[in-house]
Amino acid sequence: LHRAVHVVVFNSNEQLLLQRRSAMKKLGPNCWDLSCAEHLMVGESYDKAAVRGLHEELGIGKHECDLQLWGPMLQHMEYPQVYVKDNEFIAMFATLYDGGKLLEIVMSVYLHHGLQQSA
Repeated sequence: LHRAVHVVVFNSNEQLLLQRRSAMKKLGPNCWDLSCAEHLMVGESYDKAAVRGLHEELGIGKHECDLQLWGPMLQHMEYPQVYVKDNEFIAMFATLYDGGKLLEIVMSVYLHHGLQQSA
């Protein structure tokens, strides 16, 4: 059992930011995933791990959004194709963010995947 945080990032239009996992990932390559997910470092709190993950993965600074704890959950997943059993105690957070770099990321996804932006 290990500790993790998941963060879902919404914008003011109630759109959810998803990230596509790298093709090099052992689990779920090229799959869409949450806005941000991190494993906690030794001695790190859940909220600090969430802030760290938002900064490292999305470039969102700790003063740029207000994290809301949605609650804890226990997750047990098995991936027999790669011989992995994953047991996580997860703190789930949500935030609202309309800032600069995120807009660039979203536009990059639209352009790369040929998606059309809704009006």
